Amino acid sequence: MLKAYVDSNPNDWDEELPRLLFAYREVPQESTGFSPFKLMFGRSDVVFWISSVEGSPKDPEEPVMYGDWDGEAGIEEFFLPDHLPSQDKDKQFAALKDFETVFFNKPGKTNLAIHSTDTGSYPPIQSRLYTVNAKVMQAIKWEITEMRELGVIRPSVSPWASPVVLVRKQNGSIRFCVDYRKLNAITTSDAYPMPRTDSLLDCLGPAEIISTFALSKGFWQMALDPDAIAKSAFTTLVGLYAFTVLPFGMRNPPSSFQRLINNQLQGYEQFSMAYISDIAIFSQDFDSHLIHLTTVLDKIKQAGLTIKAKKCQLALSEVVYLGHRVGGGQISLLWDKIEAIRDWPPLQTK
Repeated sequence: MLKAYVDSNPNDWDEELPRLLFAYREVPQESTGFSPFKLMFGRSDVVFWISSVEGSPKDPEEPVMYGDWDGEAGIEEFFLPDHLPSQDKDKQFAALKDFETVFFNKPGKTNLAIHSTDTGSYPPIQSRLYTVNAKVMQAIKWEITEMRELGVIRPSVSPWASPVVLVRKQNGSIRFCVDYRKLNAITTSDAYPMPRTDSLLDCLGPAEIISTFALSKGFWQMALDPDAIAKSAFTTLVGLYAFTVLPFGMRNPPSSFQRLINNQLQGYEQFSMAYISDIAIFSQDFDSHLIHLTTVLDKIKQAGLTIKAKKCQLALSEVVYLGHRVGGGQISLLWDKIEAIRDWPPLQTK
């Protein structure tokens, strides 16, 4: 049965396979009169929610890939807060114009740091690629083309190889990932301390005016050294490729990038903070905030980093940062997160 189903649906068999297996487990067998699930657990399975084939979201005509960019320079995408007087808006926009090259949707490239991967004396690891259907293979080809055009990856002859996985996000876009678990298992950990979320929020909460920035694909703005490039290699049906910049999924890139950003903000901790690529600037009044804002932007510009304009929150009394709403002396959870837990259906099985 499974072979017949796969043969008849060669392009998307893996997407509907869980539903087929569920149906198989629930259908009573002619020989016993009971379903496999009933024989195993002594009861019938209960489904709280399952999306029907007809009701499932349609795939976009063209895949929305991780390498797609919304244009290039993005200062015109700013939404200045309505509560600011017109003269303050003019001051802020004039200050931001001096950093127009920083607000660029494509990732920059810093020359202040380079990432290395220490695996000691372990020999190279080669993993076989995962089997994927034709639709996923097309998505992988699409993403490889995009990343090659950006200079993020290049063809490789490395003795290392890790398999590729694609993860579909809630908005329908696809995140290109590499399964580096075997590489991570032999990588020496970077002990650089990551900031505590609660400590960052405690500093940010009392502020009267806050701005937040998200770097454009932050990891892709730091280069790898030659040895790390070789170890980042991933295998696909269209060849072996390696990253030239920090990939997502390796063991130590968060620490390397946090170190880079902390070095840029050193000496400015009284009005700025960062969690990896999410930067916050906080002040008690607008004039001070404008000075703090330009100071941090100047450091980002010197580092060769870029910021995604659409994700900026500028000169607000309250912002969303690290999954919380903060500002004006308050720290609160996002209401939609609370609703998701509150509205979760109660269990009806033992």
